[in-house]
Amino acid sequence: MDLTTLNNVHSSSTAMSSAVKGAKKAEGDFAKSATDVVNTYAAAANVVSGADASPETIAAASDPISPLVNMKTSQRAYEASLKVISTVNEMEKEVLDIKA
Repeated sequence: MDLTTLNNVHSSSTAMSSAVKGAKKAEGDFAKSATDVVNTYAAAANVVSGADASPETIAAASDPISPLVNMKTSQRAYEASLKVISTVNEMEKEVLDIKA
């Protein structure tokens, strides 16, 4: 293997590693945001029913949009990471085809 090939292999390995880490982070962020959505709407239900009208509950129930936006952002980050993984796979196939 020449130096250029080794550099390309290292670059694709680094890109793949970063993409996998990004996908895992996005997955965790999405799960946290989904939990926040549930908690926000549960808090809102408590405020409406009068079950818990504490200032903390009212504050938690006052912003139902942020967790939804965070979920969408996490979804897009996950999709971008998957696209990087797909692109790295295609590039590695191309290199193998060229070397063959």
